[in-house]
Amino acid sequence: FREIRPDKAAQPAGGGGQATAPVRVKWQSVPGKYYQLFYIPDLVGEQEYIPVGGVVTADDDEYEIEMVVDLPTGAVKGNFRVKLVVSEP
Repeated sequence: FREIRPDKAAQPAGGGGQATAPVRVKWQSVPGKYYQLFYIPDLVGEQEYIPVGGVVTADDDEYEIEMVVDLPTGAVKGNFRVKLVVSEP
């Protein structure tokens, strides 16, 4: 990862239910490859990483992918994982 930070400029998607806050996530990529971003709120206990957003493709000259994702408001800890998706979505 190159950057993970709150993004106060972006508007949270929200949509009812739990309040969310936007977080900007940026990572290195390889042109033409597909990636899926995952998040886990805590590494304690038996939890699984959940997908955040859809599968994204690095463009022909894109060596870095940047996404703004909504996390629960007040989420001050947690972990991200980027997975290379082997086949086209």
